[in-house]
Order: sequence, then C-alpha cells, then structure tokens
Amino acid sequence: MKVEDLFDVKRKIFCVTGAYGLIGSHVCTFLVHNDAVAIAVGRRKEKLENLKKEGIKHTFKADIKNEREVLSLWRNLAKKFEKVDVLLNIAAKATSNTFEDLTAAEWDEIMAVNVRGTFLMCRDGVNTGLLREGSSIINVSSIYGIVSPDQRIYGDTGLNSSSVYGSSKAGMIQLTRYLATYLAGKKIRVNSISPGGIFNNQPEYFSQRYIGKTPLERMGMVDDILGAVVFLSSEKASGYVTGANIVIDGGFTVW
Repeated sequence: MKVEDLFDVKRKIFCVTGAYGLIGSHVCTFLVHNDAVAIAVGRRKEKLENLKKEGIKHTFKADIKNEREVLSLWRNLAKKFEKVDVLLNIAAKATSNTFEDLTAAEWDEIMAVNVRGTFLMCRDGVNTGLLREGSSIINVSSIYGIVSPDQRIYGDTGLNSSSVYGSSKAGMIQLTRYLATYLAGKKIRVNSISPGGIFNNQPEYFSQRYIGKTPLERMGMVDDILGAVVFLSSEKASGYVTGANIVIDGGFTVW
C-alpha cells in the first residue's frame, strides 16, 4: 500500500456542519480542492451562497439544534446521495460573558447547538441509513472540553472562554465515547478532535499570553487540523481507531 492510498479523500462524501465558520469553511475548501464532495450545512443562506464561489456545490440550510430541520436535512440528502462517508460536526456557539453575567438562556442556546445539535446530526444520519458501515463521525470539540481555561490568560481580555462552552465541549467528547461503543456494531467509527486556540486576529496581548503557555510557542492555525480530519476520515489509515480524542494544541494541555 502506498502512503497516498492511506490518506486519499477523493470521491468521499463529507457532510460538514458549521460550514461557513473559520474552521468549517477552510475544511470544506480543502476537501473540494482534493476531489472530495463537501456538503456544507449552516443556518444562513447568504453565507452558504458565498461558499459556492469557492467551488462548494452542495449547500443545505438547516439549524442543527432544530429537530425537524435536521431530519428534513437528512431526508433531502438521501434524495441525492446513497451514503455519507464522513459526518464532520464543526458547528459551535460560544460567548465571552463571564460566569456572573452568563444568562440561563445563553447557557441553553450554547448547549443546544454544541451538544443537542451534534446528537441530532448523528442520530438522524444513522436512522436514515446514510451513516452506515464504513462511515466515520468526527466531532470537533476543544481543549476546554478536557481542561479549564487559565484565567490568568483570559481574565481581563474580554475574550473569556465561558463555563458553558467548556461544559458543552466536554459533553461532545463524552457523546463521542458513547457513540463509539454504541455504533461499533454498525461498523461506524466515532472520534473527536480537540483543537487549542486557533489564531483569528486576536489582540497581540492575548496572543502573547496564550503563546507563553504553549510549548510550541505559537497559536494554532486551521491548517493544523486538516491532517487529523484526513486521518480519521480514512478507513485504511484509522480503521482501528474509534472513541479517540485527538488533541491538537501545540502542547498547551501538557502542563
């Protein structure tokens, strides 16, 4: 077997939520440039239309926290595709509100997108038969699903990583583990990726604080995630990998 055979995404069908976000849009563009089929899912029609300019032909409008819309999405996909090889749950919501200022409504909304939405996408993908033997589910979580933010970095920056965000991302990791065991009998693999801080033009004072705690001395870039996506998408490369959480953080969580 050649190396390129291990990591070939050609003609694979990917369903990507959060498709027009920082990570999602980059992943979708990468996939189509490597001859995969990217199905872009998001709530805002105008942003989905912008993705078409990048060569992403298949876009579907759906609010993943809405049970009816998710089921409709999968039923519509079933009219066009026989199988989805990879479900990439990237959609996420966050807030920078402090613990004291966080409202119950914000808590519920973020949990609904990050955890409920992931659950609905997985459940209905399986129930419609589009996710089946050989399919791979990849849930994009966060290092803050496994460790707490260092308040010395975030405390006075206004870029706080909230209590609900970390709680929701921890929930995604646990859902990943559960589904890995539950769907093993169907030969569906389920794994998660937990990126560290991704550079997105944050103020220098924040970036320097963050980098100071990162052994590799930089913030992450979206490109850093692509290798794990390709690896977990490949049955040949990761066919014996399920229930794993791949941390991509430059060593941030090591100490």
